[in-house]
Amino acid sequence: MNKKNMSFAHMVDVAEACIEVENQQSKHAIMHAAGLTEEELDTMWAKERDDLFWCHNFGGMNNRAEVYKGWAGGLAQNAHYFYRKLLAVYPEVEGKESRTLMECAVHMLGSSIIEVADDGQTARGSWYTPGVIFSTLNPEAAKEGIWIWERYGNDFVKEGDEWLILSQHVCNDYGGAMDADNWARVANERMQQPPQPRPAPEPADDGSLPGAPWAPLPLFFASYSPVQTPQNSCPWPSPYQTYVREHTSYCVPFAEGEYSITYPIPEVPMH
Repeated sequence: MNKKNMSFAHMVDVAEACIEVENQQSKHAIMHAAGLTEEELDTMWAKERDDLFWCHNFGGMNNRAEVYKGWAGGLAQNAHYFYRKLLAVYPEVEGKESRTLMECAVHMLGSSIIEVADDGQTARGSWYTPGVIFSTLNPEAAKEGIWIWERYGNDFVKEGDEWLILSQHVCNDYGGAMDADNWARVANERMQQPPQPRPAPEPADDGSLPGAPWAPLPLFFASYSPVQTPQNSCPWPSPYQTYVREHTSYCVPFAEGEYSITYPIPEVPMH
């Protein structure tokens, strides 16, 4: 925003908006680590409109019903499936919240850049988020630890006196296993191999299966390689007048635009 054209009252409103937006994203990081996605959607996301959006590298959900079913429902379904597996090994977890047991996904938030629209009704924010994920609930039923570097791009809307999340665009830049001797070599070797289909999971005792119960919208992020061209998949927001989903948001039309790059991965031997 151009502060030369802003009244003092307007500057105070912008400062308060930035604080509220930061607080909401911090709450998201804590609730996501606990697996409480549905509770987050109920309390921290827009309540008066249907055009919610959530996405990751693998695809996205484009309205309120899809976000609840795909993001919250998909995580809950996976948690329930792996909880039944975990219970067979650790009977002492019986009766505990399966979503919280599924994994510990800790996201630190850094490099925040926030723009509040000139009309004061929406805001956009980007964050870099290095994090770690620990889990014993995986297809191999083994302990697992990975590190990740991701970006957040969020749209926020003001409803009454509240600043609420309208969309969240999560982009994984890279990551790897904590016990890898050379994660760059492992990543490059993986890129040289044809993709291998994972074996179909066995049903849990109650017949449940993992997997998100939705058909995601396609997105176009290149898979990581140590020799890839850089991608600016979640660029920081620029000043803007008002929210227009097709041009000033982190939703699908934006994700399919100039910041998404597809290209062939060159085969470079690692010595």
